[in-house]
Amino acid sequence: MCGYIGNLHEAPGVIDLMEELGILLPLPYYQSYQRRMHPALITQEGDKYVISEAMWWYALKREGDKLVPNPDITSFNARNLDAPLWRDAINHRRGIILGTEIGESKDGKRHLMRSKEGLALGAVYKDWEAPNGQIVRSMAVITRPPHPRFSEYHDKSLPAFLPLSKCTLTSWLNPYNDAHDVNIYNILNTSKIYNDLIITSVRTFKNGITVEPTWHLTRD
Repeated sequence: MCGYIGNLHEAPGVIDLMEELGILLPLPYYQSYQRRMHPALITQEGDKYVISEAMWWYALKREGDKLVPNPDITSFNARNLDAPLWRDAINHRRGIILGTEIGESKDGKRHLMRSKEGLALGAVYKDWEAPNGQIVRSMAVITRPPHPRFSEYHDKSLPAFLPLSKCTLTSWLNPYNDAHDVNIYNILNTSKIYNDLIITSVRTFKNGITVEPTWHLTRD
């Protein structure tokens, strides 16, 4: 995943899911990039589901009295989930990112992928304490092995798309469920597209100026 997620309209699937989870609407509009604060990570805190800000770069380091992204560890994506960096998080600190579009790149082309229904992406997160006592939350988007139809737009991996299903996502968010839970295991071990995607090649993700015709990528 190249490092762009946006929420630019009120998607029906996202609205319904937030209402089912008891999260106050609306989800904020945003355009989010790696190494910046993402405004809308959904996690389970106690018996409630909450939205929080998180740095979109999992590994942080000290810089003076602050915490900043560690440039020596590329960690905006969580791919090799057996690695020590991700092992505890994938078992106990999973989150969800809701939005309406993502950006992927291949061979110098940028592809903007939009869903009218809305998108849910799996993430992991960690809370860090800075030297000044501030708690900083970081996150990474989980990616899975390449998907044959998605590889035309990004052939290294597939974002961990999640179904817009309360049953599945409550299992995913529950910190007491480890990666062997059947719902979580199925997501992590199946590269699957759960939403119809509208794809356009763009000059930049921020402005979304189309440079080629639109394609449609149907769900699995």
